[in-house]
Amino acid sequence: DDDGKIRLYAQSLAKQFQLEVHPEYSPIDILADFNSDFPFWFEGDSPIQPNQIGFEELVLHELTHGLGFLSSWSNDYLEEDSSFLTPNIDGIFYNVGDNVESKSVLVFRGFLENAFDKYMILTSDRTRTTELTSELNKFLDGQDKIFLSVNEFIAKFKASPQLNIAKQMYKTCTEANSIEFLANTSNSKNNAVILETSISPFRVGASISHVDENLFNSSDFLMTFEQVLGRTLEDSIAAGGSEGGKEKAIGPKILAILETLGCVPLKIIITNQKLYY
Repeated sequence: DDDGKIRLYAQSLAKQFQLEVHPEYSPIDILADFNSDFPFWFEGDSPIQPNQIGFEELVLHELTHGLGFLSSWSNDYLEEDSSFLTPNIDGIFYNVGDNVESKSVLVFRGFLENAFDKYMILTSDRTRTTELTSELNKFLDGQDKIFLSVNEFIAKFKASPQLNIAKQMYKTCTEANSIEFLANTSNSKNNAVILETSISPFRVGASISHVDENLFNSSDFLMTFEQVLGRTLEDSIAAGGSEGGKEKAIGPKILAILETLGCVPLKIIITNQKLYY
């Protein structure tokens, strides 16, 4: 990255930079699964019911995650529902239970942030969370290390000074209004957006990687972690106080975050009452 750090970028985001040299791309940029048994509401259906959510809003939400709106800080890389957080662990993808046997050899090369994490700051003292990642990467003096098992790695990490940093990050990320995203675009210099940290215990997939839940009735409703039941996309736009059509689905704070990450400024076109990005 431009600050000398190595970070993980979503393929859909990396393509925005039009790099002359790049890894081989997957044929699919964003892959999403949706539960076909859920009673989704689709445009053209009879009026939405209290137990339904609008499918169009859900797709836009997941598309935004696929464009890089996703933090790497999690508590399930090493142990399920642990009381400490770390970014991605180079050598383990997602979490131990799903991807690697606990007795497998682990080559540890450090903790890796997502692009999103570069812009996260602590509300209390404006510390960039990437500085905390740098402190975590002092584990074992920052040297590559081969562990005979993931369990050995866990034991060594738990005995290290870096565990306290990871525990403090867990505490911070389960206290409301404690983490912000510092957007930096031509229209929003150093504009802080409060992220979701009010959920306790920490919930993977909900905590941090969304805007604060208090924005659910604002123009930036799209990236709160819970979609409101019984509300269509048009209803959500109206509840946020926006006038206009579906082009208002992505609010100014969400646009600022995406542009800060490196997305080409989004242009929204409505054709035959359908939404295109």
